[in-house]
Amino acid sequence: MQFKSVQDFLVHVQEELDANRLVLPTLPDVAIKVRDAVSNGDATAQSLAEIIATDAAISARLIQVSNSPLYRGAVEIKNIQMAVTRLGNNTIRTLITSLIMQQMFTPTSALLETYFRKTWEQGVNVSAIARA
Repeated sequence: MQFKSVQDFLVHVQEELDANRLVLPTLPDVAIKVRDAVSNGDATAQSLAEIIATDAAISARLIQVSNSPLYRGAVEIKNIQMAVTRLGNNTIRTLITSLIMQQMFTPTSALLETYFRKTWEQGVNVSAIARA
């Protein structure tokens, strides 16, 4: 299916939602639990690490990010608790949400990839302007 404009695409998505043919994904339990724990203010590095450890893919990616040049320290991060301690609760919450959203919205067709890319670029531009 080819759309002539973003507006046509959005109308199509709305029609699919209205007809109950399109179900939007919800955040996985890991993201919800991390978000709630951090929002409550009582999350420790150990408790967050226990929640995150239930998802192997997110755990591995989080350790990889914590060892990236942006966050790298003198000691290499080898476990989730060390990553949580280095990055902090708010950064962990943001990273986990971002990583899960990235997994959830992996395009399955060239058309979706085009629209996802345009939406992503617009979002990046808006966030950069808002930050400035």
